[in-house]
Amino acid sequence: MKKAVVVLSQKLQGNEYFKRLRKGINTYHKEKADYIVLLSESVNKKNLQLVEERGVPTEKILTEPNSKDTIGEVFLLKKNIVLPYNIRRIYVVSSDYHIKYRAKTIFDYVFETGIDIDFVGIKTNKAKNKKVVSDQLRSLQYFSDIIKHTKDDNLLANHPLYKEEDN
Repeated sequence: MKKAVVVLSQKLQGNEYFKRLRKGINTYHKEKADYIVLLSESVNKKNLQLVEERGVPTEKILTEPNSKDTIGEVFLLKKNIVLPYNIRRIYVVSSDYHIKYRAKTIFDYVFETGIDIDFVGIKTNKAKNKKVVSDQLRSLQYFSDIIKHTKDDNLLANHPLYKEEDN
């Protein structure tokens, strides 16, 4: 069974993101995964170099740079990486609040069945922060609105960030 560690990106590539990335690298080694996947703005020279320096061979690093948010990350991950590489188990690495209030729901919806998903959260002090939780839930409501208006499986067809692109 092929396994991949997926490190969800973060617009601000600060300390919180680098905790995610380090946790992802550690999970890759611990679980003896076949691949590690970087997404969105985290696909850059600095991050790729760090992953390689921490013992992940270049050919085991997969990237999906075209996603612009968590919805796009999950949709394009499935379409462009998980299905073509026949990956059967993924370890999703993100922040505790992001998994709890948004990412897990999106992954569960997009992947439905057939792929084993484990969530690996990095601890933050944001899981009880009212503004952060409110922002996550607002984004989740946005996701709900998108799926209500999607006639087929192409979530990005009704997503304003991707409207001009061919998905």
